Amino acid sequence: YFRAPAIIFPSISRYNNLSHQPSTLEFLKRSFLPANSSDRKRRLFISREDASFRRLKGEADLCRQLVPHGFEVVTLAGVSLSDTAALFSSAEMIVGPFGSGLMNICFCPPGCMIVDIAPPEFYNAHHWYLSEESGLVYACYFGNDGLIPPHHPPSSVTKDIHIDVNDCYLFIKRMIERLG
Repeated sequence: YFRAPAIIFPSISRYNNLSHQPSTLEFLKRSFLPANSSDRKRRLFISREDASFRRLKGEADLCRQLVPHGFEVVTLAGVSLSDTAALFSSAEMIVGPFGSGLMNICFCPPGCMIVDIAPPEFYNAHHWYLSEESGLVYACYFGNDGLIPPHHPPSSVTKDIHIDVNDCYLFIKRMIERLG
């Protein structure tokens, strides 16, 4: 058995299959955001380079193009939830491949822009719903040529995401221009 001074565990509190109750999002912010939020407006690329699946092929080339626009490349493995919440709460823009790391957008300030790089074979609207519920601006770039095969087996969830680096960069650049 385990002993702990406190145990916090999630419950499934959704209006429907995808949306979250506002009280759940407020609980997360109250519990994990620092008391003094940073005024810093960061641009973050959330990397999955250390993941065993759904990696972004061409990530290094894309990041080389994004760094001159003020992007920091961040890998979340080993980062505490409190530090992750603080990081996301200081962002004006988050870009990253579809994965659990992007669920931390619930800590972003309203108006933050999210660019989800998703595989069309395994896309669901979780990040879009969360963005809508949190007052964020959401855009999705589909990798793997944007083609959805007529039948995609369950193993699609583990496939890496292939992108046309220049096309993806231009998509993100248009989103950067919308920031002003």
